[in-house]
Amino acid sequence: MPGPITLPPLPDLGVILRQNRHGVYDAVGRKVGSYETLDAACQGQWLKFTGVAQPPADQLYVNDFWGRRVPLASRCVAAAKATTKGPTITQPQPVRPTSAAQAVIAANTAATGQAAPIIDLDALTALPTADSLQVDPRLVNYAIWGGLGLVGLVLLTSGNGRRR
Repeated sequence: MPGPITLPPLPDLGVILRQNRHGVYDAVGRKVGSYETLDAACQGQWLKFTGVAQPPADQLYVNDFWGRRVPLASRCVAAAKATTKGPTITQPQPVRPTSAAQAVIAANTAATGQAAPIIDLDALTALPTADSLQVDPRLVNYAIWGGLGLVGLVLLTSGNGRRR
């Protein structure tokens, strides 16, 4: 007689929500924490993951608008320049849609020399390689639990078919 079926434990929902905020990365590219607002991250108030050593402030990276990893310090300076109205920069700054658009234009101009982003069609249409196709074990766990939940829901809502 086979033993009982054991399933992996359910992950803590609070930890998942905290870790799926905007990521903070170290120089190697590992995710070491997350932040809710850029102003808080610029002031050093970001959530560090447990068991991870905090890198120096000059080795912290975040994703920019286009998804590229850039130094946190450059994002803080760009956000401050986009929202300030004088020669001095103060943090925190309120975020306004027009200042965000100005920051994107300034970042594009600084990176490419023109305000409009350069779109590489070859990179967009490139097929994935076998090396880039990796299965995340968490997704397998979610698929198993989702499938079991769906089977349970079907069993609960289905009748024997002979109702009158």
